[in-house]
Amino acid sequence: MTLPAALWDERSPRERWMIGALAVLIGALVYWYGLWAPLGSWRNAAAVRLESAQRVTVEAERVRADLAKLDKVSPLESEVVASAGEAGVRVGKMEASGDVGVTIHLEGTDPTKFLAWTRRLAEHKAIAVTNLTATAAGDGTIDVEAVLSRPGG
Repeated sequence: MTLPAALWDERSPRERWMIGALAVLIGALVYWYGLWAPLGSWRNAAAVRLESAQRVTVEAERVRADLAKLDKVSPLESEVVASAGEAGVRVGKMEASGDVGVTIHLEGTDPTKFLAWTRRLAEHKAIAVTNLTATAAGDGTIDVEAVLSRPGG
């Protein structure tokens, strides 16, 4: 008889049962901590990477859509946005107004900056305000909706 079989035969049935139960318990622990727990952490790490990749994809799609909009921007819109930035006027929303103009929406704009900006547009870029609606915002600023265009189209 071999040594392990001899050692096993020397044990009483109660000891054999306890050693068997201990072996099952050790096997369960090895399975849990050696296989199941690492698989779970790998799955969680993959889920985090997937979520991050989805966020990046959504952001890339948004940027792509913004770039597609830029391709459709007229030279007049580009000049208005550029000159507004230089003058410290923040254009909130801009949309085409007919074939020759753009409608801009400004919220909380300093009236002196706005008027100086429109004067510079008229003098240096030949862009005129053809329609203007301004309302007081209550804090010394104004909300403006204006149509800007080049005279004669």
